[in-house]
Amino acid sequence: MKIRYNNGVEVHVRPDLGRELVRAGLAVEIPPTGNLLERQREELHKRIQAGPQTDFTARWSIVVENRRCGTAFLDLPEIVTRVGGTVTRWFGHWKNCNARVEWQGGGRWLNGFGRPVPDEICEQYKRAWKRSKDFENLKQLVEPSRDEENHKMAEDLARKNRLDAQTTVPNFEAAPPADWAKD
Repeated sequence: MKIRYNNGVEVHVRPDLGRELVRAGLAVEIPPTGNLLERQREELHKRIQAGPQTDFTARWSIVVENRRCGTAFLDLPEIVTRVGGTVTRWFGHWKNCNARVEWQGGGRWLNGFGRPVPDEICEQYKRAWKRSKDFENLKQLVEPSRDEENHKMAEDLARKNRLDAQTTVPNFEAAPPADWAKD
C-alpha cells in the first residue's frame, strides 16, 4: 500500500499499518494506477535494466588440485575457463590442449571448451605439468602403458592353448558303441 504522509513524503507500507495511519489522519492513501500486471512488468523490466550485466568473455586460469586417481592422490594441473556462469575444466597431456578433429564441413576442439586455448595459457599449463611432483604418474594416467596388459593376455592365451592341446575331444563321427543302441 502506498501512502502520503501529511508532510508530503510518499512511501510503501504494509496494508494494516497504512490503514491505521489513514484512520488516525496522519496519512492519505495513494490509489494504485494502471493494471497490476502492467505495473509488475514495468518494475521487473526496471530491475533487469538496473541489474548487473553478465560478462561473457572467457577468463582462463591454471589450477593444480590434489585429486584422487584410482588409489593414489595426484597433484593434477587443470585448465579452467569461466564464461558467464559456466565453469569448464580440462586436464590431459599438454600437447593435446589445442587438439582438433576435422571432417568435411566442420570439426571440433577436443579440449571441451569449444575454442582454442590461448598460447600463454598452454605454456603455463605445460610448465605446471612438468613442474608437478607426480609427473611420471600423470604421464601414465594420460598415456597408459599397455605392456603389462599385453604380457598378461599373451600368458593367458598360451595357457589356454596348452590346455586345449592336452584335452581330448571325443570323436562323434565314428560309430557309437554297441551298448548305446539298446532300447
